[in-house]
Amino acid sequence: MNNFIEQLRKEHTQILDHLQEVKKLGVHTMEGRNVLMAAKDLLCQHLKNEDEKLYPKLKKDAEDDKKLKEIIILFINEMKKTTEFCKVFFEKYSIGGGGIEFLRDFEKLYNLLKNRILKEETILYLRYKRS
Repeated sequence: MNNFIEQLRKEHTQILDHLQEVKKLGVHTMEGRNVLMAAKDLLCQHLKNEDEKLYPKLKKDAEDDKKLKEIIILFINEMKKTTEFCKVFFEKYSIGGGGIEFLRDFEKLYNLLKNRILKEETILYLRYKRS
């Protein structure tokens, strides 16, 4: 179990590193778009790992833990909003773009993911490791 959590944490770092690289390179460059698509692929794989391995175990544990059940529901609902913004962002900027609008959208994406990662690592992952 601990190896799985460490893998997820490593993926978090990689996702945020990729996004910082996109910001540095600019989405208007081919290299920046390539890194953006790599970040998208990594994020999708990460979410798939969580959906297949993390959440089923937490949901099972939540059958006997009302507080955990409430936490999971909050995380799932919050993630729907984050996922929708990510989808729109990656569709919008996969073919380029830039300027103020990109910077604003990028900062929103980065902050959404960074805050989500912090919550996952301080709340969900600790619960997963204990069970």
